[in-house]
Amino acid sequence: MLKKVLLLCFVFTTLISVVCFSQSNILDRKISLNIQNKSLVSILETIQKKAGFTFSYNNSIIEGNKLTSITVSNAKIRSILSKILGAKYQFSIYNNQILISLKPEQTSQKGRLLPIYKKGGNQHIIDTIHLTINDTIKKTIIDTQIVKVADTVIINDTIIVSQTKVEEMPKMTFYISALYSPTAGSMTIYDYKNKYSAIKGLIDNAESTYSGFDAGLQLDLSHKNLRYRTGIISTSLTKKISYSFDKEYIDDGSVFIDSMKLWQYHTVLYYYKYKDGDTVKIPVIDSNQVYKTYKYPKKKVDHKTAFGTNTIKLIQIPISVGYSFSLNARNTFTPYLSARFYFVTIQNGYVYNSLTNNIDSLSKHNVSQFFVSTSLSFQYEFKINKISFIFIEPALNQFIIPIFNDKRKVNERLFQCNIAFGVRTLLCNTK
Repeated sequence: MLKKVLLLCFVFTTLISVVCFSQSNILDRKISLNIQNKSLVSILETIQKKAGFTFSYNNSIIEGNKLTSITVSNAKIRSILSKILGAKYQFSIYNNQILISLKPEQTSQKGRLLPIYKKGGNQHIIDTIHLTINDTIKKTIIDTQIVKVADTVIINDTIIVSQTKVEEMPKMTFYISALYSPTAGSMTIYDYKNKYSAIKGLIDNAESTYSGFDAGLQLDLSHKNLRYRTGIISTSLTKKISYSFDKEYIDDGSVFIDSMKLWQYHTVLYYYKYKDGDTVKIPVIDSNQVYKTYKYPKKKVDHKTAFGTNTIKLIQIPISVGYSFSLNARNTFTPYLSARFYFVTIQNGYVYNSLTNNIDSLSKHNVSQFFVSTSLSFQYEFKINKISFIFIEPALNQFIIPIFNDKRKVNERLFQCNIAFGVRTLLCNTK
C-alpha cells in the first residue's frame, strides 16, 4: 500500500512539474546558437524552431534583412533577443508566443503609430500594414496602437487587440472564358400518340441520335461565391439519315392500250370427184391477218431513298448562375443552373413527311426556329496564375421545345450530355 501511495505522489509531482514548466516564462528558456552573417528574420525563425514557440511583430519596426552574427551557449531567449535587436525593444508573452514591440519612449518616432478614431467609446481602425502573424489573438483592447488584418484584428506594436469588423464595399470581378464543348452522348425522346407508333418506328430505324459541339465566349461576374454568366456560343447538331422504301400505286384515271398483229389460219376442204365415181377430199389452208387489242390499268412504283447527314446550326445564348466552393488555393468547384436559348441559322438534310408519306428536304418549314433548354453543369477550375484558369465542365442538357414541327406526327425532344473544356481569364474588377 505504501508503495502505491509513493508511486501516486511521484506521478502527481511529475505532472505538476510538467505543467509548471510548460507555463514558465518562455523568455527564460535556454538555447545555443552559432549563426554567422544571416538576416535578422532568418535568426528569429531559427530561435523559434529551437525553443518551440513563435514570434509576432510588426514588420515595420524590425530591419528584417539586416545581416547579423551571433554565437551563444546555453543562453536565455531574453538575452539573445537583446543582443540581436538592441535595447529599444520590449517583449511580452501571450500563450506560446513572444510579442516584440518598441518600448513606450520609442513609439513616438515618426511613422510608428497607426492613426485611429474613437466613436461611441469603441476603437475604429482606418489603416492596415503588413505583419508577421503566427496566431489570431482575441482579447479586450487595452492600448491605442492597433493593427488589422482582413476582418480580424490581431496584434500591434505593443499589445493585443480584439476582433474588429471593417465594412468594405462589395467587390465584383469580371472574367471572360473561351470554350469548346463536344457532345459526349445524346438520346432523342419521342412524344407520340399510339396511332403513330408505326411512324415512330420508321423514324427510329432510319435516323441515328444527334451529336455535335458548342464553341464560343462567355462573360461571368463573380461576387463573393456567386457567379453570374452569359455569352454567345455557336452550336451544331448532326445526325445520320438512312431512309429507303417503295411506294406503289395504281392510276385509275388512265389505262395502257397495247395491240398485237397476227395471222389467223383457216382450213378449207375441197372435194374432187373422179369419173369412176370416187371422191377425194383435199384440205387447203387459208389465212388472213387480224389485230387484237389489250387494255389494263396503269401501275406505278416509286422507290424513295435518302442517305446522308442532317445538320442544324444555331446561335446559343446561355444564362447561368452558380455557387463556387474553394477546395484549396488553386482548385475551385462550381455547380451551375442554366437556361439556354437557341436561334436556328442553317438547316439542311432530309426529313420524313408523314402527311405525304414522302421524303422532304430539311428546311425552316420542318424545323422549329427557336429552342429552349435547361441545363445542370459542374465546373472544376484550376488556377494557373493570378488571372488565368483552365476548366472542365460536364453538363446535362434537356431541350424543352420539340426540334421538328408537327408534320412528322412525332414530337422529338433532345437530351444531351456535354463536356466543355476552356480557359478563363480576368477581365477587370471593381470595388
